[in-house]
Amino acid sequence: MKIWSGLLLACVTALACTGIWADGGKVNALGGTVSVIRASAAPVALHTGDAVNIGDTVTTAANSWVVLSMEDGASVSLRQNAKLRVDAYHYDPDTPQQGKSWFSLLQGAMRSVTGAIGHLNPGSYRLNTPTATIGIRGTDYDAVVVTDDTNPDMPAGTYHTVHAGGTVFEGANGKVDVSPRQNVWLGGRGTGKPEPMQARQLGVWSRLQQFDRRVHLNNVLQRLHQRSGDGFTLNPARLDRGRERVEARMQHVSQDREERRQKLREEHKQHAGQPHHDFVGGVKQWAHRNGGHGPEEHPHRRGKHGEGIHGGGPGQGRGGGND
Repeated sequence: MKIWSGLLLACVTALACTGIWADGGKVNALGGTVSVIRASAAPVALHTGDAVNIGDTVTTAANSWVVLSMEDGASVSLRQNAKLRVDAYHYDPDTPQQGKSWFSLLQGAMRSVTGAIGHLNPGSYRLNTPTATIGIRGTDYDAVVVTDDTNPDMPAGTYHTVHAGGTVFEGANGKVDVSPRQNVWLGGRGTGKPEPMQARQLGVWSRLQQFDRRVHLNNVLQRLHQRSGDGFTLNPARLDRGRERVEARMQHVSQDREERRQKLREEHKQHAGQPHHDFVGGVKQWAHRNGGHGPEEHPHRRGKHGEGIHGGGPGQGRGGGND
């Protein structure tokens, strides 16, 4: 009897220590009808505080939304008629090389603010879509997956913009670095190359912004994160584990970024007045013209606001605008 009591006490203690985070994430806020599909079971309604597990597929109905908060301080926000699967998740600040935050956006629109996993080991974060893969560098971004061609202005494919930080947007035949206020997409079956979004496609971001304002999405994100430029970034104070390590890493990255910006400003002065080329002909040509680098390393190659790869996503240039 004593042995069984001891085992029971140990199990209870372990569960108490891990708490809700044993599952990796939980529902922080939602509106409308949000469900989860686990294994081959029927959909089950989600409520605030419910856990989200590896292998779960979270879905939102029309006029519905949900914000998932993860153990590493990240958040994932789904808008209406979206479907997201948690492929893998592991957070351990003592062994960041083993961290993993992998998701698949199957349809609809999502916003992701990466957490400690992405800051400690950016290569451990990945978002898969039917046509593209998105990697990060400590980032706040939007992604939209369109699964049909019923709207001629938004053919099937993956659409992507960045609010803060940066991403790597990759298809089967090329990849490109994406910086804040840049817009790219990859259509078809993912066999082409990432391209700048066309003017008629950019309306997707204003529609998302209107939806976010209506449901006050930014109010939720402000509680979870810190402001960063036009978007958000991790708030280390909310971490239960690894706070000091993450704060040190974020400070180092911030200093390194400022040094690179200063170097770019100096290069920009040197290149001022020289002719430049627009982003055309695919990722390989872009990378070749820029010595293998994306647009973040060459600010003088920026286009006009709202044209081609450049232009604001939801809330960009308006301080988020979802309050």
